[in-house]
Amino acid sequence: MTEARHVFDFDRGEYERPNQQWTCGRASEGLTCALGPSGSGHCGAVCEPYLDGDRYYCNNVSMLSNGCDVGPLENGSCCQIPAECQPARKAGKWVCTRGQCLHGPSADGQCSQKAAVCRPHRSIWAQRRALTIGTVALVLGVLLALGAGRYHASIVSPGGLASVHSTSSCQDCHQAGEVGLSDWVSMALSPSDRSVQSEQKCLSCHRELGTSPLHAHGLEVAELEKMSALAARSPSSTRLLIKAARAVFTPHNNEDKLDCATCHQEHRGRSHDLKGISNEQCQSCHKTTFHSLSDGHPQFSDYPYARRTRIYFDHSTHFNQHFDSFERIMPEGKKPTSCLTCHELDGNGHKFVVRGFEEACSSCHTPQISDSAIPGVVLFGVPKLDPTTLAEDDQPFTLGIWPNHPGLGGSDLFGASGEVPPILALLLLADERYAQHADVLAGINWPVLDDANPEQIEAVLGFADALKQLLHELATGNRARLQARLDATIGMLTSATVVSQLVDLLVEAELASARAAENWFNGLMDEIGENGESLRQDGLTFSEVAKTPGDDRISWYLDSTDLSIRYRPVGHADGRMKRWLDLAISIKNSVSPKTAKGEPSVRKAVQRLFTEMTSPLTAGRCTKCHSIDQSATDDGIAINWIGSRPDERVSLFTSFVHLPHVKDTMQRNCISCHETEGEECSYCHKIKTDVSRYRPHFFDRQWVPAFDHTHFESDFSDVETSTCGDCHSRSSTRDNCLKCHNYHIHREPGPTFSVNP
Repeated sequence: MTEARHVFDFDRGEYERPNQQWTCGRASEGLTCALGPSGSGHCGAVCEPYLDGDRYYCNNVSMLSNGCDVGPLENGSCCQIPAECQPARKAGKWVCTRGQCLHGPSADGQCSQKAAVCRPHRSIWAQRRALTIGTVALVLGVLLALGAGRYHASIVSPGGLASVHSTSSCQDCHQAGEVGLSDWVSMALSPSDRSVQSEQKCLSCHRELGTSPLHAHGLEVAELEKMSALAARSPSSTRLLIKAARAVFTPHNNEDKLDCATCHQEHRGRSHDLKGISNEQCQSCHKTTFHSLSDGHPQFSDYPYARRTRIYFDHSTHFNQHFDSFERIMPEGKKPTSCLTCHELDGNGHKFVVRGFEEACSSCHTPQISDSAIPGVVLFGVPKLDPTTLAEDDQPFTLGIWPNHPGLGGSDLFGASGEVPPILALLLLADERYAQHADVLAGINWPVLDDANPEQIEAVLGFADALKQLLHELATGNRARLQARLDATIGMLTSATVVSQLVDLLVEAELASARAAENWFNGLMDEIGENGESLRQDGLTFSEVAKTPGDDRISWYLDSTDLSIRYRPVGHADGRMKRWLDLAISIKNSVSPKTAKGEPSVRKAVQRLFTEMTSPLTAGRCTKCHSIDQSATDDGIAINWIGSRPDERVSLFTSFVHLPHVKDTMQRNCISCHETEGEECSYCHKIKTDVSRYRPHFFDRQWVPAFDHTHFESDFSDVETSTCGDCHSRSSTRDNCLKCHNYHIHREPGPTFSVNP
C-alpha cells in the first residue's frame, strides 16, 4: 500500500514518470534531484529565487545542495547560473576563486557547488521513440524511392507466381490492384466483405466450379449438412497431426464461405503446386477421420457401380451360362477370350468402354435383330371382314372397294377386340368419322358382323371411309394433310418439332403406301376426291390382294397376311428405327400424368405407342440391350443409345484413371512378358459366381422396361479397400487424398493420359 508520506506532485515528489523525455544526469550515481530536468532538457537543480519582502531567497531543494552560501543575486537570479569556479591551489590548499562558499573546493580540487548542476540525458523512452520514428521514416523513404523506379513491381511483390498464373498481373487476381495505396490500407483494415471481391476475380476465370463454388465442395448448405450427418455415423480415429491441422485450419460453419487461398497458396514460386494439399488439411474439416487408406478408410459401398449399365449386359449369366452353351443356340457366335474382347480403354485412358457392336456383340445378336418371326412396327392396317357376310343381299354394308382379305384362317391385325394399332389410331382420331365411333369400334368383332346393330354399321362405314382417305394421303405423300391430322391429335401435347419429325417418317412410307393402295384397293383413286372427300359408290366391290415376296420384310414393307404396312430395321443402328423410338418417348414425355391435357383417346393411343415401341420384343429388339432411364430432375425418360458418355464420372467425389493401374498391374503380375491378356482386369473386378439378379432391374416379368437406373444389383463384387491399399500405402507416398478424391465436385475431369505405350 502506498504510504501517506509519499509525495507524487510533479514539483515536490521524486516519482519519475515513464513518458518523461529527460532524466537527471546524476541518475546513474543515485543522486537525482527532486525536480529533475525541465521539459526542454535543462537542469532542475538551478533554483528560481523567490522574493519575500525586499529580499530574494534561494529556492533550491536539490539533495546535493543545502542552499548556497552566496544566495540569489541582487537582481533575483540564481548565483549558480554563472560558470562554476575553478578552484586554485594556494599554499598547498584548494581555495574558491569566486568567493567564499559554505563548503569550498573538495580535496581533489573540484568545486563543491558544481554537483548541484547536471547535464540532463534523454530518457530510454525518448531514445526508443526517436529511433522508431527515424527507422519508419527511413524505411518509407527507401520504399518510396524504390517504388518510383522501374523495378517497383518486383519490390512490392510477395513472391513469384505459379507457372499457370505466370502471365497474370496484380489486378487480375486482387481487387486492390486496381486502386491506389490508400485503398490498400483501407481494404486491409476494413471488416467488410470487400476482400471477397478477390474470390470473384478467381471465379471470373474458373467458371467450371458450379453455382456455389465458395461453399465446401461446391455443395449447397442443406446437401452438405445431410452428407455430414451420414458421415458422423462412422467411427473416427483422430491422429495428432489432424488435431494440429484443425488448430491451424479451423473447421468452418456450413454457412461460411471458404476463400480460395485456404487451399491454394500463391506467390510461392513458378514450380509450386497450387493444388497440393496434405491429408491432414483435408481431414481438418471432416467429422470422420482415419489414419490412411489401408488403416481406417471406410469400405467401398457399391463402388464403382453408382448406377446400372446403360447397355443391358449380365456378365454373370453370360459367363456362367450362355457362353457355355452358345454354340448350340448361336452357331455363328464367338465366345470372348478375355475382358478385352469386348472392352477397350477410351482415348484419355480414364475408363474402359464397350467396343462397337460389330466387334463385341454382332456374332450372337445380329440374328435377333433380323429375326423375321418378329413382325415389324405397324403404320397402317386393314381390318379383316367376313366377305360372305358382307356379300349377303340383306346386309346394308355398302363399303365400295374393299380388299378381299386372305382366308379366315389368316391373321387379323385388329384382333378380336377390334383395337386399332396406336400410330394408325393417332392419325384416324383427327377424322370425325372415326373419332365419334371409336368407343363402338373398340369392342366390335370385325370378322363377324352379321349381328351388328345400326350404330355399329354406321361406325364401320365411317371407319372404312376414314381408312381409305388416310391411305390415299399416305400413298400420295400429302404432307399438309398428315401434318393437320397430327396437329389435331398430339399437337396440343407435344412440340411442333416433334410433330414435324413424325410427319417426316410418315412421308418416307409413301412408296410402300402407294403399293398398298394399288395391291389392296385397286381403284382407290376413283373413290377419293381432290380434296380428300369420299366418292364411294353404293354396293361392295372386293379387290383381290396381290401377293408380296415373303423374304422382303425389311425397311417399309407390306405384310399380305394381315394387310398391314410395317417397318422393320435394316440392321443394327438403324437410323429410322431410332427416330421412331425417340419420337415415341418424346411424345410420352409430353403427356404429363399430373394433367388431363388432351383427349382421353389420344392419351391412351400415346401410351400404347410408347409401350409397343419400347418393348424388347418389338422388331429390332432395340430395348433388349439399350436401357431406358428416368431423369433425376423429372424431365421424362430417355433411351441410352451409347454405353457411356464421354463426360460421365462414376462419382462426383471420386476420380479414377485406368491406364496407369493397368500398366502397374501388368508389371507386378508378370503379364508384360507372359500371354495373359485381360487377366489384369480380374485383379479388381470379380464376377459373382451365383446367378445374377440383374435382369429384374431392367425388365419385369412381363418384359416391361424398368426406368429407375439407381435401383439395381451389380453382377460384380464390390472392390475392397485392401485391393487399393496394396499399392496406395503411406510408405509408397501414393496415399494422398487427392489421388482419388475431388474437392470441386462440379468441375470437369482432370488431366488425361495417353493410351499409347
